[in-house]
Amino acid sequence: MSKLTFILLFIFGIMSCESFNSKEEKEAPFTLAIDHNITRITDSAYVNLTWDEISILGFNRWVIERKKEGETRWFIAGEIDSRLTTNFQDVIFDDENLLYRVAVEDTNGNMKWAEATIEIPKTKYLMVPKEQRTPKIAFETPLIDDGDSIFVSFGEYHDALKMMGKNVVIKSMEGYNNTFLFHRVEMSEGTLNGFSISDGLGAEKDNGGGINAMGDAVIKNCFIWNNRTGQNGGGIFLKDKASLFNSILYSNYSGVSNHNLYISNASGSVINNTFVLSDADEGNNVTAYNLKSGFIFLNNIMLYGTTFALDTTITSHSSVIIDYSRMDSVSISGPNLIMDDPKLIGLDLRPPAFFLSKDSPCIHAGHPDEKYNNLDGSRNTMGATGGPGGQLE
Repeated sequence: MSKLTFILLFIFGIMSCESFNSKEEKEAPFTLAIDHNITRITDSAYVNLTWDEISILGFNRWVIERKKEGETRWFIAGEIDSRLTTNFQDVIFDDENLLYRVAVEDTNGNMKWAEATIEIPKTKYLMVPKEQRTPKIAFETPLIDDGDSIFVSFGEYHDALKMMGKNVVIKSMEGYNNTFLFHRVEMSEGTLNGFSISDGLGAEKDNGGGINAMGDAVIKNCFIWNNRTGQNGGGIFLKDKASLFNSILYSNYSGVSNHNLYISNASGSVINNTFVLSDADEGNNVTAYNLKSGFIFLNNIMLYGTTFALDTTITSHSSVIIDYSRMDSVSISGPNLIMDDPKLIGLDLRPPAFFLSKDSPCIHAGHPDEKYNNLDGSRNTMGATGGPGGQLE
């Protein structure tokens, strides 16, 4: 190579690699484009970034950062050392809209940024185990937010489910006869619908062997049986506005003899449920403590043990409704109780069934208000199979 040629190449190189700090470079356009082919995220997905090529003197690296819409802090998504690379593929695990920015940095630490936003399609539901392995894992993924749902196929699930901090519906696709949670459940909000819950074990000082439900939690169409705890509510501990509908509680055990259901400081609803103990069990089937205004207990069947125990000295009587149920009378119950044999059939089956014989006095004996009618429009039938949510039979 001649000396003249070398000088010309050197001059051309200087011209094509202008200083990053030059006025021309600062005013030069630098844009970022983002795209994806996401329709619904079930685990993870890719976002593709491309940006303009910029030639600068003393190139150091590209820096890629992102943040969720509405957040203030940026997080590094990647760094690239090659000046010629002008694209990046990011992996995301959430369905929040994102802001990205890309910087070109020189060796002096000077940076020029390009920014863009991308809208991510919302994931409104997840399927278990097809898309996430268990209800617990699905609930804890950042893809599930308030108002979303988790649909669970038949099977056995053994990890502890904590429905805390998100208002989410977790629903069995094939009902409690085919979908089993073999662990204690804790809930502060959301809805649990259609599961068999057994082998739950509360510690010596834990309330709720099968389910500890508080806040605005809702339990529907569940079979809670063979759970144990050292404190109150071998089956379920129900507190605050938490409510229970169309469920069966059977043969649960509490170390302080509050076996199937313990209701504490509650203003929710307990409607159309069946509570059964072994006829040899001693203690309380259902216990209520310090009920609050607005609490409703209707259309339930209780069999064996002390059917309903009430601490009348600390229970507010204002706007509390306890009526239209098969149970022994308590001081604040209404006049429409049934104390005759409810004539449940199928208790000798394994697992037991809890259907009513055709001559049961509990049939069409629930609250006469139309809002409590059975699915066929007839007057409410007491127990888990009756009322508008009676889907267990």
